[in-house]
Amino acid sequence: MMRRLFVTVFMFLMVGSSLGQDNSIFAQAKLADKKLKTEESLKLYQQYLIGDSTNIEVLVRCAELTLYLGNAQAKEDDKQPFYNTAFNFAHSAYNIDSLIAPSNYIMGLVLSALMNSRPIKEKLVGTKDIWNFANKAVQINPNDPKSLHLLGKWHDELSSLNPAAKAGLKIFGKDIPKASLTDAIDLYEKARTFDPALIVNNVDLAIAYKKIGRADLSISILNTTIKLVPTSIEEQWYKNKAKELLESMK
Repeated sequence: MMRRLFVTVFMFLMVGSSLGQDNSIFAQAKLADKKLKTEESLKLYQQYLIGDSTNIEVLVRCAELTLYLGNAQAKEDDKQPFYNTAFNFAHSAYNIDSLIAPSNYIMGLVLSALMNSRPIKEKLVGTKDIWNFANKAVQINPNDPKSLHLLGKWHDELSSLNPAAKAGLKIFGKDIPKASLTDAIDLYEKARTFDPALIVNNVDLAIAYKKIGRADLSISILNTTIKLVPTSIEEQWYKNKAKELLESMK
């Protein structure tokens, strides 16, 4: 009886120790993330996944951070390995639970990056998948600012295609939903309602307003945005972009 009790207590302590270690790694990763130490936080999140490979929050964050690192590369060829790795993280999250907003949002976000350098035909075919993921994420959670921004970005980019791409869209994209800048602005505004501090959304909204000749609204949004504290390395990049855009509009 005493031996069985000892073994039980020992196992409980071992599990508790393991959980404590995982939580410590997670806390370190979150702290590094908050301090915009992207590579350090990504390594810590990956270390955490060794003990908890089904944590969707961490998988999504790993995909986002890997995308940020890919976007920071100067050459297009150097971006692709990061985007491929980000896709693996996103796909893992989607396989674990495809019925929640984060897993659909991250699949759409990663596909958006992957499609950037693809030939126009492949890009137009892929844009339907991006819409499917973004739209599904918004349907699952209409209050999720990142999903709303992603769907808004889809409308923004598709409605702003150059003439050659629009011609290709008529040929290869007959089943693709109609996109409009008005819908993009509506979605950006909804995202801003739920998260006024989402810098990337604010910048895209300001640019969209500038496109339709509402420089007054654009300047107002940018003035607010440059006072925000970035929560990621990409948000820092967008904050700098907001400053540059505001300066150019003076």
